[in-house]
Amino acid sequence: MNLTKKVLTFGFAATVLLTSVSTSATTYISSSLTGTNAETGYKSLGSGTRYLKGTGSSGSGNAYAMKIVKFFPDKAMTSISLSSGNSASSSFTAVSSTDDGITQSYYIRWNGSSSKAAADVKLTD
Repeated sequence: MNLTKKVLTFGFAATVLLTSVSTSATTYISSSLTGTNAETGYKSLGSGTRYLKGTGSSGSGNAYAMKIVKFFPDKAMTSISLSSGNSASSSFTAVSSTDDGITQSYYIRWNGSSSKAAADVKLTD
């Protein structure tokens, strides 16, 4: 095989390899929550579309992606209903900073139907 064909073959193979590599989502928060009122820690999510995802592991309940609001009750950006063995996801738009220029933080709240209700939840992009 001559040099030109080798270079073209290598270039084609490199292009295929680079385009086939998938990008993985960033996970900002991931936690197992149990009970009737449980929460994760706070995290900045930056700006853009974010996803609340979860899988119920025991009982049932609702998970909420919460936005911290200064001097007011925190705001639920989206929610999902989960039951044992079932998964769900929902999206919302996150912002990186408040109107005052302070870094905006989010967290996940879990409201289970009983003290043993549990779910694995996460916030991703």
